[in-house]
Amino acid sequence: MTFRDVTGNSLAGYRLVRRLGSGSRADVFLGAGETGPVALKVFHEDVDVESIGNELDALGRLDSPHFLTLRDVASTEKDVPILILERVQRGSVGALVRDRDSLEKGEVVTLLAPLAGALPALHRLGVAHGRIGASSLHLGANGEPVLIGFGHCELFARDGSIAAIDAQPAAERDRSALADLTIALLSRVRNAATDTPVVRLIEWIDSASREYELMERLEARLFDLADPIAIEFGPGAQASTGMPLRFGSADRALPAPEPVPTPSPVEPDRVLARIDAILRDNPIDVIRSRAFAFAKGVRKPFWFAAAGVVIALVLTLALLPEGSSSEPVPPEAVPTATVSPPSAPALPADPVLALPILLTARAQCIREMSVLCLDGVDEASSSAYSSDAELIEQLQGGTEIPTSALISAAAPSLTETLGATALVSLGPDSNPASVLMIRAKAGWRIRGYLSGIQATGSPDSTG
Repeated sequence: MTFRDVTGNSLAGYRLVRRLGSGSRADVFLGAGETGPVALKVFHEDVDVESIGNELDALGRLDSPHFLTLRDVASTEKDVPILILERVQRGSVGALVRDRDSLEKGEVVTLLAPLAGALPALHRLGVAHGRIGASSLHLGANGEPVLIGFGHCELFARDGSIAAIDAQPAAERDRSALADLTIALLSRVRNAATDTPVVRLIEWIDSASREYELMERLEARLFDLADPIAIEFGPGAQASTGMPLRFGSADRALPAPEPVPTPSPVEPDRVLARIDAILRDNPIDVIRSRAFAFAKGVRKPFWFAAAGVVIALVLTLALLPEGSSSEPVPPEAVPTATVSPPSAPALPADPVLALPILLTARAQCIREMSVLCLDGVDEASSSAYSSDAELIEQLQGGTEIPTSALISAAAPSLTETLGATALVSLGPDSNPASVLMIRAKAGWRIRGYLSGIQATGSPDSTG
């Protein structure tokens, strides 16, 4: 099975909606299922087995709302591992900063104080993330920061002393990376250059030692800087509701979720056996052992709730009236509210005015090598999305950005409109000569890039 064009297929019991991104180790897809959206991480067949085992082991150790949650483990017919992960819905902090002219001090506190409080706990678990930054820090449904991307993590002995953790270079790199990210976000605070408390905090972070105690001190100083406030997600977006409290455990930034009704007790070993059965025939023994170690470390209430969901699903299917179809719904029936892009530029109604904004955002996505960023630029499953995503994959592999990749719209003009589509010319000497656009609910999106010959056709003649 190839993973280039999978929209509409099913994988691990989930309907694939679209590809979220691709990297050197795996493809990540948005899946829709009975329990809501998930992210499906499908590893490439040539990925080092030990690195997959490390990632699985690390995810199994995590127990905080500020770190990505592993929901399940599966495999393809060719025994390619699949991680079923929570879907962190509101995109990355990098995308948030691109969408905003500036940040408020309280927003920086909301974004970073919980992570500063949680990072020492991560290191006590014997896990160093390895890639902390604006692209790996995402935002959950309530605006809480969630660290994703543990594919390059490093593992060491858990429950070590402060001295032992300080001796781990990977842990020190994590602290330095979070300190650098804090400085970067503080620099984006409105009037940061003239705000004395912000300037002093930046100077302190820049000069502070990168030892274990840095995170506790940073957390305290962030709370001293300002009270946390809800995150604004750009023009017209609803503000988040989750704000960190000053005292408590590392999960303080996440509002208490609605309790899940607990069904009659089900033996957790049955669920453990399910994961073991999935991986039993996999020749990669290390993955199976790491998966089983993960399952044993999960709290029993989680398995009770998960088993309750399975029981409810079985009962629902058993009670379907005769003649009802159990076939999965087509991809267009998946509610769009659950798969909205993380961020998108504010666009005018005129496609000629909207195109330069979209092309500027596209250039930023290319420079940051972020496929996820394209959700706010290209129409999902369009030829434009496929070509731009493929370009970013090549850049992730070490290719230089070709000059022709950055499209200019110095003097765009409307060639033709038909319904919700528009063909905008970039000029006779441009390559591409025209851009095909489509008006979606979220505004204009790029559907395709047309050469001079193709541009003479009508907008609906191009896929």
